[in-house]
Amino acid sequence: MEFKATIKNKIGINAKPALVLTATAAAFRCDIKLIWKDKEADLKSILNVMSLGVKAGDEVTVVAKGDDESEAIEAVKQSMIDTGLI
Repeated sequence: MEFKATIKNKIGINAKPALVLTATAAAFRCDIKLIWKDKEADLKSILNVMSLGVKAGDEVTVVAKGDDESEAIEAVKQSMIDTGLI
C-alpha cells in the first residue's frame, strides 16, 4: 500500500517533523519506506529520513508492506498533515 504527497512545508522535512514521522512509523510492525526521486529511506530511522534532503515542493511516496500496512499509511499521512508537511 502506498500514497504520494507533495511537501508543502517551506523548510521541507526537517528534524521536528522527521522525529514525529519516525515515531509514528515505529508504532507499526510493517516495513515503511519514504521514497524521493531515486532514494529510499526506512521511515523508522530519523537519520535515514533526514539524509534524503526532501525540500518544499518535492513529491514523496510512502510505501508500507505488512500486516498493519493500512493503519500505518493512514497514521503516517495524518502525521504529515499534523506537522504541516502536506
